[in-house]
Amino acid sequence: MKQMYSNILLLLLPAIFVFFSCKKTDRSTVKDIDARVDSTATCGFLVKINSTGTSYNAVNLPELYQRDTLKIVMSYHLLDTRFYCVGTTAANGYPEIYIDAIHKQ
Repeated sequence: MKQMYSNILLLLLPAIFVFFSCKKTDRSTVKDIDARVDSTATCGFLVKINSTGTSYNAVNLPELYQRDTLKIVMSYHLLDTRFYCVGTTAANGYPEIYIDAIHKQ
């Protein structure tokens, strides 16, 4: 009987380790925030959040919304990646976002 419990424990330990070692990378969605699309000479289009002034690279900005100074409302979530482009003052790059929903203001 002890041998059976020992074998079960040996099988469960790796599963328990994997379960607790996985980190959650998905971030909460920011909903219905006012922003503006900005065209840059070297970086393409960036999305600037009105309330904070922070610029982001949207990895999935639809072509329909790639218009300089276009006012938008969007829902998005922050990614763990950064966007780097030549000729910019953002030495650390721009944080990247994934747009979940978007429409013109």
